[in-house]
Amino acid sequence: MFSGQNSVSDRFTSRNYKKSLKRLQTDYIEIYYQHRQYENIPVEEVAGFMQKLIDDEKILNWGLSEVGEEIIRRAHKVCPVAAIHGRNDRKKNKKLFDLL
Repeated sequence: MFSGQNSVSDRFTSRNYKKSLKRLQTDYIEIYYQHRQYENIPVEEVAGFMQKLIDDEKILNWGLSEVGEEIIRRAHKVCPVAAIHGRNDRKKNKKLFDLL
């Protein structure tokens, strides 16, 4: 799961998050997306980092793009996923959308 300060996702996501804050000229982000799932970064680590950002009131919600049902379910167990974008069709995946 989320392994803290030295995890790959912490370094990667923290860097990207800080760039987003600067670019948007704001102190927090309403919804922060992970736009692709990288093989070397477990989604559980990313979800743990997103939960930390929510706890610190740096983001209000987070979402995932272009991932399948299994990834969404794994992430949601660590930190509730508020939005998904991409491969998922509401009619085909009713149970998944009920989860959110």
